[in-house]
Amino acid sequence: MYTVVFKGHEQLASDAGFIPLAWTYRQFPDQESYVRIIDPVPKKVAILCSLNNPDTKIFPVIMVAQTLRRLGAEHITLIAPYFGYLRQDLEFSPGEAISAEIFGQLISQYIDHMVTIDPHLHRIHSFDEILTIPSTVMRADTRLANYVKTHIVNPLIIGPDGESLQWVERIAKQLNAPYIIAHKTRTGDKNVTITIDDLSPYTGCNVVLVDDVISTGHTLYQTAKAVQHPNLTILAVHAVFADDAYALLRSVSSHIVTTDTIVHVTNGISVAPILKADRHTPP
Repeated sequence: MYTVVFKGHEQLASDAGFIPLAWTYRQFPDQESYVRIIDPVPKKVAILCSLNNPDTKIFPVIMVAQTLRRLGAEHITLIAPYFGYLRQDLEFSPGEAISAEIFGQLISQYIDHMVTIDPHLHRIHSFDEILTIPSTVMRADTRLANYVKTHIVNPLIIGPDGESLQWVERIAKQLNAPYIIAHKTRTGDKNVTITIDDLSPYTGCNVVLVDDVISTGHTLYQTAKAVQHPNLTILAVHAVFADDAYALLRSVSSHIVTTDTIVHVTNGISVAPILKADRHTPP
């Protein structure tokens, strides 16, 4: 599939078999965006751009999509390995913007098909609740399980909270390994308390903490502190790493591995095999 590849995703695009469409992006001195599509535009085309730091990326994505459309594209797929703005999915306090709905509606105006990996859904059960276009959700658990199988002997898979159960359970099942879910109480964005069941039955296991997103890192940090294991690996799908999250987690583990849905120094697992171009080529 011919694809407009945003900066940082060149290797992922190559490994997944996408054919880059030549284009140019830069910013004027006043930070306005400039986009130019250089190659001829086919009728079916994709855009590869993870939507972390979404406020800085969404308008360039829209500019690219609209330019592709004007130049002849009839079907545009947005491949966003990470999809942001899913945290605020309800009006928790009067007057709050429901940003998940707004973001989904915005994307639906300019894109024909949405592809993402392991979206961090809370009260939203399906992308159909926020998008008015078809969507494809891919799963990275097999990629994480393969990493554990190759690199870690006798693993014990631990999830930091109930939301991580879906990833932990699928990974543990593929490895035929035991797993535990910790108990989390959150009192603020960076304030969490973690308790965990007795780990004595798992003496001799190598602990693997698994989550879908590393954002502030405080949940995984507190989980690692509660586990207190000298040989601890942290695995995650999406490497958001806000603020000092990376340094925080490095203080409790020297082995942090993420997929390349978001470019980060911890990337050690490629999602290219689940993003193979031929999977997303419309008929």
